[in-house]
Amino acid sequence: MEKYQAILVVGAPGVGKSTYSKEIVKDGGYFIFSTGDMFRNLNPKTEMGAKAKEIMDRGDLVDDETVVKLAKETLQRFAQEGKFDPEKDVLLLDGIPRTLAQVEMVKDFIEVKQVVSYFVEDEQIMVDRIMSRGEGRSDDTDEEIIRKRIQKYNEATAPILRKYPQEILIKLDASRTITEVVEELKEKIYRRN
Repeated sequence: MEKYQAILVVGAPGVGKSTYSKEIVKDGGYFIFSTGDMFRNLNPKTEMGAKAKEIMDRGDLVDDETVVKLAKETLQRFAQEGKFDPEKDVLLLDGIPRTLAQVEMVKDFIEVKQVVSYFVEDEQIMVDRIMSRGEGRSDDTDEEIIRKRIQKYNEATAPILRKYPQEILIKLDASRTITEVVEELKEKIYRRN
């Protein structure tokens, strides 16, 4: 199987990853793959869906093997259904890989061409953004759980940035306006030849 070309989108909860990705997709040639959306769309009546929901409702992260297995299956299904065209689209990966173990686990089906790292120095900005977006997730309305998710990001996900060559890493200050962040992103983002 040919590997999917991808841009890894990294940043703590509330930094604006999905907002910026949605702006980039408008230009064509990109497909957003968010593990958050993948988990929100799981059927809670299935064993996997119920397990994932229980874990997320606690503010914890789903285990690496489950995340990678579900991601691979979901991407294959999206390609078969015509939602995602691996020949034309570059994946914007939001939420995978999110641990050092997952970096290795996804290598057999994903080739990371670029890593976009969004950062916000003031944690309160991220907390406020999450609480104001109201996506219907119970863990989006509890400040303590939100701070726990940000802490888990800093402990488990931020270290993956060291696993990729620095020349493919783009760091963007996400405390600016959406327009400012997106303009800089469009100048620097990888495009398929």
